[in-house]
Amino acid sequence: MRLTAFKKIANKSGCSYLNPYLRLVTGGKIIEKRKDSDRRIVVAIDNRTFIENGTFHIYPIAAFGRCCFIICPLCGEIHTHGNVNGYRVPHCYDFDLRKREYFIEEMQQVNTNR
Repeated sequence: MRLTAFKKIANKSGCSYLNPYLRLVTGGKIIEKRKDSDRRIVVAIDNRTFIENGTFHIYPIAAFGRCCFIICPLCGEIHTHGNVNGYRVPHCYDFDLRKREYFIEEMQQVNTNR
């Protein structure tokens, strides 16, 4: 899912699960890359993601019910997964990227003072 779609869904539903994401953006933890022509968000980069033993370790940007939302380090789009930490297969449109896996860490409390 594109980042703009994620934001629209969150705003339309009236749920507060967009708030942690917005705090991460304003705190500089997430960078949104935009098109120059129309300023649409093309890709997002989560600066909290790290690589350990060849595996990406990702922190959720938001959680809602039994779902968590992450920014995929492979394609830069939003993927949803079960809200439990552990290894996952990406949901990228590019099937070659699905041959990799990443590890979803536990959701952190968002603190913009760090």
